[in-house]
Amino acid sequence: MEGFKGYRAAEHGGGYPLSDVVTAHDIKAMGIDVMSKANNHATDWGVEGLIATTNALKAAGIAHAGSGLSRATARSAVFLETSKGRVGVVSAAATFTPMSEAGNTDDEVAARPGISVLRIKPIVLVAEQEMTAIQTIAKSLGASDGIDCWLTGDDKQVNFGPQTFRISETNGLTYDVNELDRKEVLRAIRGAKQLSNFVAFTLHAHESRLGSSTDRKPADYVPALLRDAIDSGADLVTVTGPHVLRGIEIYRRKPIFYGLGSFFLQLADYRGPTNDAAMALGLDPLEFTKPEYINQVFRLPDDWYDSMVATSIFKDGWLSEVRVHPLVLERNSSPRLEGAPRPAPSADAVRILDRLRLDCLEFGTKMVVEEGVGIIRVQT
Repeated sequence: MEGFKGYRAAEHGGGYPLSDVVTAHDIKAMGIDVMSKANNHATDWGVEGLIATTNALKAAGIAHAGSGLSRATARSAVFLETSKGRVGVVSAAATFTPMSEAGNTDDEVAARPGISVLRIKPIVLVAEQEMTAIQTIAKSLGASDGIDCWLTGDDKQVNFGPQTFRISETNGLTYDVNELDRKEVLRAIRGAKQLSNFVAFTLHAHESRLGSSTDRKPADYVPALLRDAIDSGADLVTVTGPHVLRGIEIYRRKPIFYGLGSFFLQLADYRGPTNDAAMALGLDPLEFTKPEYINQVFRLPDDWYDSMVATSIFKDGWLSEVRVHPLVLERNSSPRLEGAPRPAPSADAVRILDRLRLDCLEFGTKMVVEEGVGIIRVQT
């Protein structure tokens, strides 16, 4: 970014993407008026990078939600005045790097800039006999249940190193949600609705039901939280972060988008190879250009190059229709075009919409396909 005086942070959300400030004006020219800054890349370039980014958005006339100079401002809604009324936007991230969490002032300690976070803890659900096996293995390696030990817990739940295991009748993956964060996010949504005509809430959450980046089903905590968001006043809710498309739910005549995919997926410019990243993979960074490094190291799944643009039509404050326009992101083209969106060709549109239609059925939503567009009609 031209004029930026900061540095790469020691931790990152999957690389160090960087764009010139003119990009913000390009985004504005595309008709985008508001963005969420609550995501896992928010502080790739430190807090200084986050502040520089938000200043660039402000200069371009783009409102931003989900970040601020304190926890309170990061939690708060941003408002836009439109010809049809005031719109409020609230954003939070469940997938984030630890240093990006915003903090409030505490006595003589100043507030910490950052993003609005929703802290979650993954829990692996295991059968009773499996729990016994885990404890036996740990103790055979010298673990005990003393202070600062890598095995702690009780008969129902243990922490074995960084992972938590809990006894359950069914195996799987679940998440515990920090109750304070949940209450603060829902309170922000409720307050935004009291001050505006329409509220959108966006959650940045990569987590899936199975823990895989290609899983098209959201983690178990996501539907419950997003329905609570609508109960608190949100009119439209969407999940960002997953690089795959996910289903759409209509809850109380309001849309929940569980995953819109990526609008762009351009990795070659500033993601690598940093010396540290290359050497960690046993590679000589001087052997590769940046595009070659991406192609050598990151073999991204085919699903990541499917995308969509969704239009939600409201009448008298209630959703009447959702229209889904399928996109594909350029792949195996020149580095300049890699990951750029374009309308899906006919065969790809059929494939994308057919699979999305099945994903929607998971949430009881019926989507029909008409002339290459997915349509969800909401009964009054």
